[in-house]
Amino acid sequence: MIAEATAISKDFVDSTFPLTIGGARFALSLIQGRPAELESAVRPLAEALPDMHLWRAGLVVIHAAAGDLTEARRVFERLAAAGFEDIPRNTM
Repeated sequence: MIAEATAISKDFVDSTFPLTIGGARFALSLIQGRPAELESAVRPLAEALPDMHLWRAGLVVIHAAAGDLTEARRVFERLAAAGFEDIPRNTM
């Protein structure tokens, strides 16, 4: 179903639908114990959308779940560099 939604979403211009699908794919892969396969999809989002802190936080979860605590810590420290003051409340 996620693959079908992904195919359909390619027709939507300026939509947040692809981000929603990415979130569903993220959750499903974590639940199924496959966090490593997420990194290649989430890292470009984290880099392309730096104001959407959700993706950087997702990278922390991915690396921690995969057992790569060194990388998880590195990404977390970058996310937390300003003491989370630069992350608005109630935002992704």
